Amino acid sequence: MNDDIDFLLTAPNEPMARYWEDVLVDAGIPVLVRPGGPGAGGWGSVATFAHDLYVRRDDLARAREIVAEDGDAETEDGDAETFEE
Repeated sequence: MNDDIDFLLTAPNEPMARYWEDVLVDAGIPVLVRPGGPGAGGWGSVATFAHDLYVRRDDLARAREIVAEDGDAETEDGDAETFEE
């Protein structure tokens, strides 16, 4: 198994990032969620900032399929659109 991680998508905020994390973890895919913005201690909560989700390279194709079934997401190679609310 390859433990390298690859970018999956950018969620518009923390609640959406946590939603996708839950969906993917329920499917057996571990997820790294990285908040955007100024970082920890910047000026309060990062909940309203975009969050990037990363998965293991071996899980990337399956994770993209799961996300595509439920909506569009911004992918590194530009295959789909970013989340809009």
